[in-house]
Amino acid sequence: MLHQTNPDQLPQVCYFYLPSLNDKPAEVIGVVNCTSDTIRIPMPEEDLELSAFFQRNITPTEYEAFSNQSTWRIFSSWSELETDHQKYKVNLATMLILLSYQQDKPLQEHLAVA
Repeated sequence: MLHQTNPDQLPQVCYFYLPSLNDKPAEVIGVVNCTSDTIRIPMPEEDLELSAFFQRNITPTEYEAFSNQSTWRIFSSWSELETDHQKYKVNLATMLILLSYQQDKPLQEHLAVA
């Protein structure tokens, strides 16, 4: 569990990596207002438990959009995640740390079609 001992601490966004399974592409799952460092993904054979690989404080822009609602945001490419996070004004230094996981947590990058 993520323990919030300081009542003034901002809510957290936690990131989980779901590897490619059964011909489904890998995904990064960002959980806004996350209260645990693990999530369960229902699977036909057996549920999969994922552990967070990164966490950060929620931004004021995200707070306006999601309030205190726990919200799963699913990204199938790192470029999609980066564009989304620019929209929600994630700090550049934090974004660079998050993007450093690209090598260890590969996603299918989508090619732009003109």
